[in-house]
Amino acid sequence: MKQLSFLISTLLFPTLVSIFSISCNKGVSKPSEVVKPANQITLINPGFEDSTTGWAIQNDSAYTNGDIKWGITVQKDRYGSRYLNFYAPQNYHKDSTKPDWVAPNWTPWNGGAYQTVSNLKDGNYTLKCKAAAVGYGMFLWADGGEKADSVAFKSSVYETKILEFIVKGGTAKIGFRCSNADGTQPALLAPWFNADDVELWTESE
Repeated sequence: MKQLSFLISTLLFPTLVSIFSISCNKGVSKPSEVVKPANQITLINPGFEDSTTGWAIQNDSAYTNGDIKWGITVQKDRYGSRYLNFYAPQNYHKDSTKPDWVAPNWTPWNGGAYQTVSNLKDGNYTLKCKAAAVGYGMFLWADGGEKADSVAFKSSVYETKILEFIVKGGTAKIGFRCSNADGTQPALLAPWFNADDVELWTESE
């Protein structure tokens, strides 16, 4: 009889322990990770509907041939909306600062468009835009005061580009850069990009 009692208690003990453990842990959950909400920073003319207002445009060479503008400009689509546009008629252009006899007197495309944003709290920021491009050397760009960061445009159809960077010193420059912009190979298509709907975000405290 004692042996039967010992056998029953041995078999039931793990079950009782498990039930006790479940009852003790019932209603106790792991603390969830706190996700800070994001705050959007107000920019001047982020959709370029007011042409280049609020944006500093840097063109090492901006040419006009009739209605076709080369370099960084603001254009209208067929619906009347505006967007930032970089277009070059060929991969390289003549360097007007060099006389014709200097070789080489052709140079790749460089330039940019940026906006200076002040009174920022130091910390992490996210820059976004819609963009499309053909070629290389065209970027979404930001300088948070300590160093510049960029992400390349790689798609010929509009996509959302995201760049994370750090602000130190309360001021940042955000925008776009062409750095030795070149067309696609081997088709030798001239480089271009379109960009629109710029957004700047930061985590709230």
